[in-house]
Amino acid sequence: MTLSKRRTTMNRNKLIGKIKEQGKTIQQMAAEVGISLTAMSRKINGKTQFTREEIEKIADLLELTNEELLAIFFSDVKVS
Repeated sequence: MTLSKRRTTMNRNKLIGKIKEQGKTIQQMAAEVGISLTAMSRKINGKTQFTREEIEKIADLLELTNEELLAIFFSDVKVS
């Protein structure tokens, strides 16, 4: 499997939907991930990117499947 090294696009609507589905708020997720609410908002809105460690924490907290993780954080990556 080859992944492109360019900047990826995150699907904010799917991420927000999964957060709500788990009964959490953006503020709760920020605290659980260990970042400020401002940082979380900037990342969700595409101003900055999540780190690998943050993605791993979010995936664990939201109990994301591999498919959900790819659809949310790597929505424009072509796998070949």
